[in-house]
Amino acid sequence: MNTKTVGSPGPSSNLALWLLNKKTWFTQFMIVTAISVAGLVFLGQQTYSGSPPLVDMVTPDGRTLITRAEIERGKEIFHL
Repeated sequence: MNTKTVGSPGPSSNLALWLLNKKTWFTQFMIVTAISVAGLVFLGQQTYSGSPPLVDMVTPDGRTLITRAEIERGKEIFHL
């Protein structure tokens, strides 16, 4: 027979009480901030390492379409 009543606090109520307690809001803020910064660092590293290399674009017959210098100049114009 179950002796637990409908309104009795369960194990999840401890988490709910911790989340609602104003004394722990700074800790919660720091946890969210740490997770956010870690995510930004991870995504920034993935973006940097996943970018294509800057090389001259050459056609199969050997003609150079775009040089590396032109690509870098285009990046400078874009970021202005």
